[in-house]
Amino acid sequence: MLYKEFLLPKFIMSNSAINEIIDEEDNMHVAWETGNGGVVVFEYIPLNYPSFIMRTFETVEEYEEYLNENWKID
Repeated sequence: MLYKEFLLPKFIMSNSAINEIIDEEDNMHVAWETGNGGVVVFEYIPLNYPSFIMRTFETVEEYEEYLNENWKID
């Protein structure tokens, strides 16, 4: 089992997000680098249940792959 430790309030209260996306359906995606090479992501997708989710990625590359496959970026 993989265990990562990071201070969640530090990310939520910061203005240092590497991506902030709100699409035409009001789905939201916000991502921050964790400082140890990883990325933490919060997503809000109103039509899903549960509508909120937190994801973590080991590397920025893993995150970018997920982003390119799941979110449209202009």
